Amino acid sequence: TRRVFRLEEEYRLPFKGGFLVCPLNFLTDFASIPRFFQRIYSPTGYLLLAGLFHDQCYSNAFYLWQPFEEFPDEVFKMFVDQEEADNLFREIAWQYYPEHKKKTWVAYKALRVAGRFD
Repeated sequence: TRRVFRLEEEYRLPFKGGFLVCPLNFLTDFASIPRFFQRIYSPTGYLLLAGLFHDQCYSNAFYLWQPFEEFPDEVFKMFVDQEEADNLFREIAWQYYPEHKKKTWVAYKALRVAGRFD
């Protein structure tokens, strides 16, 4: 069985000119890594942030975005399909953990193939 975590406060991640926002009480397992691969990829390791926002996209078909400048008091729903959600996962991991680019690429490819079955 997978562990599920509940956010006890809103989480805001600086990303591309604004914040990605994950709301209070959102449920996530962070990165959904099959047990066999958890020796290489921890669900709560460097893929945690990418997994959090990827889960939000898969759960809701959107992510929440708050720009730094233009509308600083507004939060927008950015609707995404599965491919865009998977791309967001890769971009977050690459931005925050560039030293793991190759491992992230493998995780991203696994999402593209098996993400819809999770």
